[in-house]
Amino acid sequence: MSLINMYDYESGQFFVATDLQQPTSTANIVRLYDNEDSDIPLAFSTLVLRTASGGGGTLLVEDTDYTIETLDDYYTAKEGINIYRGFQIINVAYQGITLYASGNILGGYSSKNYIDTKVSSDTIWVEEE
Repeated sequence: MSLINMYDYESGQFFVATDLQQPTSTANIVRLYDNEDSDIPLAFSTLVLRTASGGGGTLLVEDTDYTIETLDDYYTAKEGINIYRGFQIINVAYQGITLYASGNILGGYSSKNYIDTKVSSDTIWVEEE
């Protein structure tokens, strides 16, 4: 997979992402980001949240610890499945800590031009084969 492909939209193109470190959680609805220090939003069809990377820590339970929020009507219609932009931590025990997200990420949700302006020069781009 190339990072360029991850951000170029192609219908039906999803990427399995694991251990995306999220900004410190709050009670607010938040966007899913590609890493803790990022402002590059991602969209997803499935989401799993944990308190540690690598499958460790506590697995948060949907509708008990968090809710999936902000249905994206445009991409839901294009893909034929529900596509979401955010989540909300509803269990106070998990607010104020770093969480790790995994799931099916919709390719191309953020445009490549936006990415090019935001990615630092030390990022390694993977060449397509």
